[in-house]
Amino acid sequence: APRMTPAMLESNYPCYCHSAGGRYFTITLNQSGGLSLEWFAGVLEGDLAGLAGAVRVEPSLVLFLPHIVGSGTPTCDHLSRGSFVGLSLKTGRRDMFQAVADALAFEARLNLERLEELGIPVSELRAVGGGSKSITLLELKATVLGRPIATLENPEAALLGCAMLAQTAVGRYRDLEQARRECVRIARTVGPRAEMSEAYAAAFGRFRQLYGTLRSFYHNWRSECRTPALV
Repeated sequence: APRMTPAMLESNYPCYCHSAGGRYFTITLNQSGGLSLEWFAGVLEGDLAGLAGAVRVEPSLVLFLPHIVGSGTPTCDHLSRGSFVGLSLKTGRRDMFQAVADALAFEARLNLERLEELGIPVSELRAVGGGSKSITLLELKATVLGRPIATLENPEAALLGCAMLAQTAVGRYRDLEQARRECVRIARTVGPRAEMSEAYAAAFGRFRQLYGTLRSFYHNWRSECRTPALV
């Protein structure tokens, strides 16, 4: 059933009619996700693939607030900005990139917990697109979220969905359910690293404090120093 409640609106979650009749869907938003990784690699003139290859399933001692173009759901605060916290003379590039990777997983957990608070339990997690290519990054996210993540044989979910709709429209499939059964196949499932769960739970607790701590500062930032958020 559609969810159009004040709590959904407050958390900036939309409710759309699904292509499959009688169903509805909502989405979370993290417009800084891939941009944060690309931005970091670009600023430091590093190879993104090489930096991603150095990521470990172990939380960085540095924290990163990934709001380089404002925050995503559930806050959608266009005045918030990205921040590194906890830098020291021992901090290196790998520590900072690890913090960026950690933060993207933490943002996903914020949304997952909020959805469940709104009565929308998430039963499956699947990785698609570029985010499904690195097993280490998937293990990191699975550890932060505390549940397994499946990858698909065809990671291009949007293109596959369009093809399924077209094939259903011309009669190749009886309905989208048949198209799903024949076209959507799990490639592998990546589980959490149990030995790192406690460390990441503690790191997530620290991360949750970041936005609340910095929000007032950024909302009082001089207007001439602000850069416009992407729309």
